Amino acid sequence: FPTRGQVVHAFLTRPPLTRPEGRARATCMR
Repeated sequence: FPTRGQVVHAFLTRPPLTRPEGRARATCMR
């Protein structure tokens, strides 16, 4: 499994096609 940092990085580097929920969830995981 990827590390928590890699998961957050993946969320932040995703295109703006993702829902705002994804960004909020990534912020919580940070």
